[in-house]
Amino acid sequence: MRGWAAVTAAVVLAAASACGDLGEADFGFDKVVEALAGTGASVEQAGQAPGFPFSVPQKRLTADGYDLSVYEYADVAEQEAEAATILMEGWSVNHTPVEWIGSPHCWIRGRVIIMYLGDDEGAIDLLTRALGVELDLTGVPSACGGDGGPSRVEGILWVVGGRYPGLDQPTAGIVWVYPDTADSEAPPIGRPLGTEPITESGVDSTGEFVIHLPPGTYVLAADMVGGHACEPQAVEVGEGRCAPVTITCHIR
Repeated sequence: MRGWAAVTAAVVLAAASACGDLGEADFGFDKVVEALAGTGASVEQAGQAPGFPFSVPQKRLTADGYDLSVYEYADVAEQEAEAATILMEGWSVNHTPVEWIGSPHCWIRGRVIIMYLGDDEGAIDLLTRALGVELDLTGVPSACGGDGGPSRVEGILWVVGGRYPGLDQPTAGIVWVYPDTADSEAPPIGRPLGTEPITESGVDSTGEFVIHLPPGTYVLAADMVGGHACEPQAVEVGEGRCAPVTITCHIR
């Protein structure tokens, strides 16, 4: 067996999502089993577990020894709505950063989202043969409109509390954008010294922010509500691309 997903709220880069389905309204868990078996793979059902951060239970499968998680929804619309929350190249679901035990790979079809954690080419090839093209988790086409779309930073402002066990969540605050020359002037915590910000953005309690910027390299700094300074982050914005970033605020 090659490891089940251990889900832990964590500080992770935020990224854009991509989603779609093959329009098969009756394609559910049983059809996943059939499709995998149709490739000649040895398929075993391995029970059910809580699906957090997904909103439905995790149904477990093994296919040729690879551990898979299947999330089955009442209809295609529910699946599409949940798939649209898969951000940060798969490291955030439903606005919740998660720490998987391996690189997330997803396939969506009909009423289901299928996830494999790892980078084994054999597993990815098996799932692609059975289920079609892997979900693009890079987020460039859907979040930035494809080539020539708006260049921007998509991110999340996150607070972690050393003195407050369990404090690990999004937070409101302000994000400032500085030129990359400020990188050498940025302290470990707080805003760069002696440099004016290019722009700033208020952040609500979801912690999520989007800042449109021309291509280039920048330094992002932030304060959370209450004036606590956060760790500056360097970010590179490409033409027509979304640059993911998480800015962390530690309460000590």
